[in-house]
Amino acid sequence: MQILTKNGGGDSATSQRPVAISLFWAIGNFARNKSTCPLRSERVAELEGLRRERQSKFLMLEGFIQGIETRALVPEEFDERLWVVAVEKVTVTTRGKLVFSFKDGTEIEG
Repeated sequence: MQILTKNGGGDSATSQRPVAISLFWAIGNFARNKSTCPLRSERVAELEGLRRERQSKFLMLEGFIQGIETRALVPEEFDERLWVVAVEKVTVTTRGKLVFSFKDGTEIEG
């Protein structure tokens, strides 16, 4: 097995150090300094916010799906809760048609 070395600037054997040690030094140095890096902390805060937002959406959808699973496949009467959760808006066109816009981005003209 060959140990890779990196020349530390001099020509003597004492100025060479294994690359692995240099890598461990760099990783350790990064680990000590990561808390002082403002870009890293901003990115971490941004990612944590996205995670919380997605977790909230997941919980809302999970509750919605559980509610749907307990109901009949075709509603027999108007369900206001289903309407509020699924429909974003209804638009009346100039031709008098209705366009239903759902929260998932789907639009149906009726």
